[in-house]
Amino acid sequence: MRILPVQQNLQPIICNKEKELKQKETKISSPKFFDNSAYGMAQVNFKARVSDVPQVLEKISLDDKIAYALKKLKPCEFLIASKDVISQIPKLRECIAMAPFLISKISVVNDKSLNETLLFTKFSDGQYTLFNPNDEVIVLNGFQPIKRNSGAMIDEHDAIVLSNQVIMIKDNPDNELKLDDYAQYFLKEYDFRRDAKETYRKYNMQRLTILSQPVKTGDPDAVTFAKVGGQKDVIDAIKKRVLFPMKYPEVFKNNSINHGVILYGPPGTGKSLIAEALANESGAAVFKLCATDLDSKYIGESEKNWRNLFEEAKNSQPSIIYIDEFDAIARQRGGIDAYGDKLINQVLSLISDVEKSKENVYLIAATNNYDVLDPAIMRSGRFGLHLEVKAPDLEGTKEILKIHTKGKPMAKDFDIDEAARRMYAKKMTGADIAAVVDSAYSNAFERLDFYKAMDEGRFTPSMMNYFDITEEDLTKAINDFESKKKTRNPIGF
Repeated sequence: MRILPVQQNLQPIICNKEKELKQKETKISSPKFFDNSAYGMAQVNFKARVSDVPQVLEKISLDDKIAYALKKLKPCEFLIASKDVISQIPKLRECIAMAPFLISKISVVNDKSLNETLLFTKFSDGQYTLFNPNDEVIVLNGFQPIKRNSGAMIDEHDAIVLSNQVIMIKDNPDNELKLDDYAQYFLKEYDFRRDAKETYRKYNMQRLTILSQPVKTGDPDAVTFAKVGGQKDVIDAIKKRVLFPMKYPEVFKNNSINHGVILYGPPGTGKSLIAEALANESGAAVFKLCATDLDSKYIGESEKNWRNLFEEAKNSQPSIIYIDEFDAIARQRGGIDAYGDKLINQVLSLISDVEKSKENVYLIAATNNYDVLDPAIMRSGRFGLHLEVKAPDLEGTKEILKIHTKGKPMAKDFDIDEAARRMYAKKMTGADIAAVVDSAYSNAFERLDFYKAMDEGRFTPSMMNYFDITEEDLTKAINDFESKKKTRNPIGF
């Protein structure tokens, strides 16, 4: 059905009810069809020609424009009345910066007669306030001065005295013209809620994540860098390149930061401990997983799981994603596993996004097979910081031994230097040293018949007053370690 232009007598009333406008030709606005009892009929809205708008606007006073705009104003919204808003932006920023609430919408009334700019807002109690962003003083009701960046409560019948005019505050416009039809020509509205919706969602998710995390109470058993021995160079690099930028982002905002770190080296050298210590030292949210934990048998689900992981990390900033056995998903592409290549591409894209966005999210990946990683993973801009976590040297072995024997009742004849030399000669890693010390602790229980006493029900805590770990207990633990590892090839040496 084609709708042809029609003629209709429009008699809008402007100021004087008795004054009638001449019959005018009208155009049809976009017709809106609706389904009701009159099936097949079209609803058509008629509006005056655009060419008539300037003449009509001249009949609408500034008082009525402001009254109309104020009536539409809701709490936490601003109204600006000005001849030229753009030139007034610096001054308006100063006023808006003092607002004690999040601005949801700004409306703008443009009027050529205004030489100054007026800023109105509405508080939650319904009270209107007038702010003065101008250098000149505004006078309210002829006696109350409002200086620059100051404000005052206003009500109906108040008079705003400017240098060249007086504006009356009204509850309703006096103009009997239907202003809704012409508001678009003198009132512009900028709704920030639509633009800020995603920001609100992310902020709320971040707050919820923080609230849902257990409160940290300074657990004395928590792993810190001081409890990771034999890796001073790696720890120093982690502090300077990750910990400090994470804790003081404003200091490093103009510097290029590596958001991806690869820790590589033999098993048991402390890669996971370093990541755990970083998490405890930084206070960041930690997402710890094995690289294969997000795998799915369904096509596309693995990629989705990785996207969700990164999204959750972004919502929980500052955050750390620690990925163990990274080589399981980051092996060199180009083989027969096309699906594996697709997953690597997804992870590469996510890592690049974090790097480009400069969000407070860091990825720590650990691997024992550094040489098999895809070259695209290794380049700067993804994982730009590569740190080798080596097996400890003699001094490192001694440092680790001190950490694991601290707080334990060692016998007076215990020689830590000699014990460290023996362990280093056996090529022990940090994990090996921890296991040997635990075994020596158990040997002391065996030597003192504590296990037997527990089995017979005659053990009492006071018996621990006679407990200590002797050289004999440690020697037996080292010998047991060696016998279990007869076929063991030292790694990392």
